[in-house]
Amino acid sequence: MSGTKNGNTIKRSVSFSPTVNEWADELARKRGLENNFSGFMAALIHEARERETQKKSGLIVAHVATSRTDAAMNDKSAPPALRPAKPVTYHKTRK
Repeated sequence: MSGTKNGNTIKRSVSFSPTVNEWADELARKRGLENNFSGFMAALIHEARERETQKKSGLIVAHVATSRTDAAMNDKSAPPALRPAKPVTYHKTRK
């Protein structure tokens, strides 16, 4: 695994073009994660893994169009597969 281990997390570095960075900032802001970019990236990876798992198990036949997914992000009536995953946090929770 690439990256530097720091406790229970792995620190990694990513590079984006200015355009992709603007898109990422906009998407993170729409999800309320503008101050937690790592959490936003983790949520995207989690969603991609869920889609892959569903695809392999035959639950979904084809990829869902991005515009449809974006429109459903804040729509509580959207099917669960189109709703965003819960944000991932790296903070310890108190018991």
